[in-house]
Amino acid sequence: MHGPEFHGRINFMKAGLYYADRITTVSPGYAREIQTAEQAAAWTACSASVRTT
Repeated sequence: MHGPEFHGRINFMKAGLYYADRITTVSPGYAREIQTAEQAAAWTACSASVRTT
């Protein structure tokens, strides 16, 4: 899976995350939470290309 493709179709949420320069969250705690293996499992394909700072 590369870019906006997801199971042969365009996924606009994935495209937004994939091509974003930065992703913000509502709090530092939520940012840490979504980076855990358990929470990130739903978007592993996208999160592999997301940089954290």
